[in-house]
Amino acid sequence: MVDHIRFPIGKFEQIMNPTAEERANLIDQVPEIARSLRTIVNDLTPEKLNIPYRQGGWTIKQIIHPGWSSSEIYMAQLAPHFANRI
Repeated sequence: MVDHIRFPIGKFEQIMNPTAEERANLIDQVPEIARSLRTIVNDLTPEKLNIPYRQGGWTIKQIIHPGWSSSEIYMAQLAPHFANRI
């Protein structure tokens, strides 16, 4: 399969040994990601949420669920913990 179809936003690149500033920046992005996802999918019908992003790929619902769950359920507990470690 062609990489631009398999990885539409590119392959994951892990940041090894992030600086305190990089960690703070990444942590600050988590709530914004949840807000952006909510805005994007808020008006989608269940049928549209079940459309795969590519043939044989995951559906929109399958892609956003882990991120949404993590940020919505755990952010209030995790953010203060990480904020104190920066």
